[in-house]
Amino acid sequence: MSDISKIQLPNKTTYEIKDSTARDTISKAVVDIDNLKSLVDVEGSRDALVLNINDEKICLILNDDGSVTWQNCDELINISIIRPTTVDLGNSIVIIGRIAGGTSPYTYKMEAKLSSEQDYLEIKAFGGTAAKEWKPEKTGIYTVRVTVRDNTGKSVSKSITLTVNPELINNSTLSATNINYGESITFTGKAEGGTSPYTYKFEAKHSSTHINYHVIQDFSDTATKKWQPAKTGTYSVRITVKDGTGADIEKYFDITVNAVEGEELLGEENFIYDEEGFI
Repeated sequence: MSDISKIQLPNKTTYEIKDSTARDTISKAVVDIDNLKSLVDVEGSRDALVLNINDEKICLILNDDGSVTWQNCDELINISIIRPTTVDLGNSIVIIGRIAGGTSPYTYKMEAKLSSEQDYLEIKAFGGTAAKEWKPEKTGIYTVRVTVRDNTGKSVSKSITLTVNPELINNSTLSATNINYGESITFTGKAEGGTSPYTYKFEAKHSSTHINYHVIQDFSDTATKKWQPAKTGTYSVRITVKDGTGADIEKYFDITVNAVEGEELLGEENFIYDEEGFI
């Protein structure tokens, strides 16, 4: 591992890094400000990478747009986030207050408003708890404002955009729910609301011989699938739609497969097999 003792920050000045831990950390990545994103991950514990440079603490910060900037760590820096930034109506988000620099202890205030509204709704008054779950009650574009305050009384606000889409609805259909043995049915996945893109999963189980659902098609953007039941009797079919936020919703159907006098069972090669037998 090469020992890197200098780094060029965005103002093009080259600084000496005196902190050995910081040198070791940076030496694991390319010493280029754009590649420091792997070290300054807002999803993890490193929201800001603190470096001791010429006896001065410098905070490297990953911004919402993916760029990396730096500030003196003596300043109070608001690096709060929300997760997720796009959600379907009926689901919650988590607002997380995060700070670099300033003087501890810190307190956090959280508010939100629709873009069509003037006043903010207070979600959480100033207090030491840094995270808060919140469920929006309407669709639309929100501004979530997080204000952080340090022990000196200095405060900084940060505004984050939240998109709330209509609730995901499963409008999937089957081509038939009562067929004769030897015939096929077609699954058609249909979604309304939610957040595109959508994917579809098709499953079935025989009511007499299967306990578990068998996957006819795992999650895919293919919205239609033809399937030929291997047995007569009653089947339960489950169609699941999932949207771009990861939200999913199931819809169930019962299918009857009628015996046909004189019709022989089709060969095994025509059907899907799982650990419970042919489906």
